[in-house]
Parts: sequence; C-alpha cells; structure tokens
Amino acid sequence: VTVSNGSDLRSGSGTVNVTGNGTIVLDSSVANSRLWGGGWIFGGGQTVRGAGQIGINQTTISNSGLVSADVSGAVLSLDVSGGNGGVGAGNGFGTNGNAGLYNTGILQATGGGILNFEGGLYENSATGVIRAQAGSVVNLNGDSRIVGGTLTSVGTGVIQAFNSSQYL
Repeated sequence: VTVSNGSDLRSGSGTVNVTGNGTIVLDSSVANSRLWGGGWIFGGGQTVRGAGQIGINQTTISNSGLVSADVSGAVLSLDVSGGNGGVGAGNGFGTNGNAGLYNTGILQATGGGILNFEGGLYENSATGVIRAQAGSVVNLNGDSRIVGGTLTSVGTGVIQAFNSSQYL
C-alpha cells in the first residue's frame, strides 16, 4: 500500500491489526503523507517505510515489524498519543497498557533518512531496537521518553537528543 503526496491512511476509531507480510510506503515527495488515528498493530512481517508522519499525537502503535525512515534527507516522524508519562493505564500498549508505542521489532533510520521521535512514551521490549544506520539520524525531540530495549548506531549513524526533556 502506498500513501502518497498529502494522503492519509487513517483509523477512525478502534484498532487496525495489520498481519501477514506486506509494506506500507509513506511517499511525501510532494506533500506530507500520514498514517494515524486510533490504534495500529503491525505484525512481524510488516514494514512501514518512507517519509511522512505516523501518529500526529492521535495514535497508539504496537510494532513487531520494521519501521524505516529510508528516504535520504527526509523525515519520518513518530508522534504517538500522550506525553512522556504515557496514555494512561489500559489505553495504550506495553507494560500496563500505558505506552503510546510499544516496539518488539525495529525502528530505524537508514539510507540517509531521519527518524524523529516526538513527545510521547516509547517502550521497547527486550528485543526492541532503535537504530541509526550509517549516514542516517535518529532524533529524540522534546518530551520523548524511551524505555527499555536497545538504542544503537552503525558507522556514521547518529542518535541525538534535542531540548532538555528527553528520557532514556
């Protein structure tokens, strides 16, 4: 599925469970493309890639697959529901159902892409990985909290924090 040039892929309410093997491409080559609303569960065979926005502060996500900011010089922004304290017990995913995003897979920047974490609670399981591949950047922006898992960079990949309210 390709979400292109200013289009939205949106869950009006409830949770969308994306299973099997497949790819959702956010193509923001002309205008910003967005995936948002309600809850999204991405299974282990799923890839969400490209540039655009995931969440716009109105979404909870559980990821067992791959989320990849892979467009050189372009941003894929994660902006989940709730602040760094989470969305409230039972309203999200992860421990106590509190995280705006729960990751058991991989969240990465690669191919010169930029992955932004906006304000929110992002929880990784023991197998959850956030990584910046060579020549790519992961930005932890204001009021973002990363709990658990592994943060790693490869070669010239960079993980950097902005402002003064990031938590690891």
